[in-house]
Amino acid sequence: MRVVFGLPGVDRYHDRVRMLARLSQRVEKLWLLTDSISDTLSDELAQYPRLELVVFDWARFAQDSFTWLTEREGEVDIVHDTMGCFASYFQSHGPSRHRSARLVSTLYTNNWGWFHRVRRRRMDFGISYVGQRVLTLWKDRRVCRNADRVFVLGPGHEHDIIAAHGVPVSRVTWIPSEVNTERFYPPETPAVTRPTILFTGAICRNKGIDTLLDACSLLAERGEEFSLRLVGRVLYWEEQWLADACKSAGLGERLTLTGAILYESLLWEYQDAGVFAFPSRFEGSPRSLREAVACGTSAVVTDIPGHRGIDPHGEFMRFVQGNDPELWADALSSALRESSDRYQRRAEDGAAHMRSVHSLESVAGRLAELYTEVLAEPAWSVAE
Repeated sequence: MRVVFGLPGVDRYHDRVRMLARLSQRVEKLWLLTDSISDTLSDELAQYPRLELVVFDWARFAQDSFTWLTEREGEVDIVHDTMGCFASYFQSHGPSRHRSARLVSTLYTNNWGWFHRVRRRRMDFGISYVGQRVLTLWKDRRVCRNADRVFVLGPGHEHDIIAAHGVPVSRVTWIPSEVNTERFYPPETPAVTRPTILFTGAICRNKGIDTLLDACSLLAERGEEFSLRLVGRVLYWEEQWLADACKSAGLGERLTLTGAILYESLLWEYQDAGVFAFPSRFEGSPRSLREAVACGTSAVVTDIPGHRGIDPHGEFMRFVQGNDPELWADALSSALRESSDRYQRRAEDGAAHMRSVHSLESVAGRLAELYTEVLAEPAWSVAE
């Protein structure tokens, strides 16, 4: 099985690249098409003889990758798109039974869902951000309507894909997203007290920070003992809103805003936290949530497809319907007050699930299985 995987900006996706390195051990050949790569990561990937890097200039990535793929027709079995980087190739070569390669795509971000569940709140995200969303939605449409199989990162995402792009349900499959369980793992000795509520990620209302501040304000009124730690960069168009919201919440010394921190420091943030709170209104599959669960941190999250993909049956995370601060305050209070035995069992179940389903090896294995499944089927055509 010979696979081409498109991933511009690989230095932003170290865990995904390392998952692909494992995937290369399960196939005959894997070409990774990208636009740049650091010497350190390139040297690491050189240890995998079946993985070959192909680097194009970003300004010509779409054109050069199209040409590269066209010249290798008959030599490739699977063409795997991410972020719409092969949109032109998909539109040109599918759907048609005459294709020699199968076309698959992973939608790491469901842009249609963003427009329906976030944009409608009338928040001002800025023209450049919304413009980027419009562009990626257009790429999604070109890819999804021509792919043999579309992979999404949680149960429920498929409804958006079917509604937005008219893709038959048989061509949509949800898959787990990777986390580096060698880097993120539970502490050897669990903390005795768990008063810290942690959030990591972009600080904005898209991620539900307004909900979290309001919920914590209610907790303070109820006399709960806790602190709130927000780790991550504040999106520039949210700076004034955040300043006003923090003042209104009245949390005082309970609240800490760290700004962006080194990636290497995240392990200690997760391990030291009592509760990881993630009230995001929309996600593909949040990396920070996967990392927190892998570290054995109790998680309280909104009940959306991107979160359900991490815990489909609600076995170790607490799910909250919507962004009502009262419901969130109740859920956070329950998490903070949970008995040590139940907390530890939840932590162990979550970390074990990450190792067995979301580890780099496990996700690579699942992709290899799906490639084999797709190759066993005829190429999709409009006639169907």
